[in-house]
Amino acid sequence: MERDTYGWYVKQLCEHCKDQGSVDNLLDGIRHARNNGFQNDEFYLFSGLINDYHARDALNYNENAMLKVLIHCFSKDAIIEVNDAPFEYQFMEYTNTGRRLRGLKPNILSEYLESWKEFSEITDGDYLGKGNLLSDKEILNAFEDGELGTMYEDVYMSSCIVVVDENDEGIKNLDQLLNMLDFSEVSPGLYYYGLIDYSGGTYDEDSLNDLEIKEIMMMLGNKERKINEDDIFIYLNNEINNYKALELLDKLNICISTREVMF
Repeated sequence: MERDTYGWYVKQLCEHCKDQGSVDNLLDGIRHARNNGFQNDEFYLFSGLINDYHARDALNYNENAMLKVLIHCFSKDAIIEVNDAPFEYQFMEYTNTGRRLRGLKPNILSEYLESWKEFSEITDGDYLGKGNLLSDKEILNAFEDGELGTMYEDVYMSSCIVVVDENDEGIKNLDQLLNMLDFSEVSPGLYYYGLIDYSGGTYDEDSLNDLEIKEIMMMLGNKERKINEDDIFIYLNNEINNYKALELLDKLNICISTREVMF
């Protein structure tokens, strides 16, 4: 297989991944896409790594398969939790106020997210934060009667938590990878990515460009396995798909919607 092509990059990551289950899930997903008539230009594995519904459909709902392979190239025992629940449910789960309303104390993550006002505060104005802050009682009533869901029905939120051993030998490279994907380091070994999209845009920050992919290739250590099924990667590696991938990477540099990202 030709070096430095889309399919070759995916194969290298699969061969270097420290978690066999993550590799199996990705390969099963690619086989499903190939065997069920998905065109290669319908999804791109290096875009929307945290939540891309195009890849999700094509890969037979093997959720975040490429993200898991990437992270496990540098950490064998990583915990990866992706959440695309509606905004109000993530507010109740991850913020100090939400935890308090559920009878829980703040934790490291909720304290960290307190400074992200677009997420941690709810007002009686619009969802852009204008207006007076709602009291705990008002928020709880609005959540229970569905009013909070109505207030945020046009808001899309995606988040991801990654937990690893801070002493893992690959932690420096993992730091670099997660920084490429706009994760924030909450504390040693705990990383968070959060996106609030107010306009329904389809492109987001959890994607890798060509230069970043090449940098990741240089960070890889020893191979964990040899994969001989080149046909799986050749399926990804054709002229149509490469053209679409490059076209998508160009579009990723253009801001097409209003969004708030937690850095």
